[in-house]
Amino acid sequence: MIEIDLLFNNKKNIYLVISKQNKQENKKMSERGMANGQYHNNLATVFDKHINCEFEEKDVKATMQTMVKEPYVHHVPILSGGIGYDGVYAFYSNSFVGKMPSDTKFVRISRTIGNNQVVDELIKFYT
Repeated sequence: MIEIDLLFNNKKNIYLVISKQNKQENKKMSERGMANGQYHNNLATVFDKHINCEFEEKDVKATMQTMVKEPYVHHVPILSGGIGYDGVYAFYSNSFVGKMPSDTKFVRISRTIGNNQVVDELIKFYT
């Protein structure tokens, strides 16, 4: 499960998406005996599923299932987002998921996987 921070430069439509796994999730992974490579792949896989649910399927409930029980989303560019399940659900439902132009596309420039986070740098295209 993940927590999300979203930063971007509006003039160039460059996004930096940081997905983090919280300390409790880190502990669960350690208790399961996952090797470092497996752990990193799992976090990246969960984040990819999150992005797919959010932007391809446009399914708020499925997106929420990829997150921790009490998530937060900081959408820094416009000072919006949500804290806690209800806050994030309301933000995704009312302001984010499915609210972009239909021709919106994201192109990943880079991905960095750390001990407890995945950072994607993206370019957003739309008309």
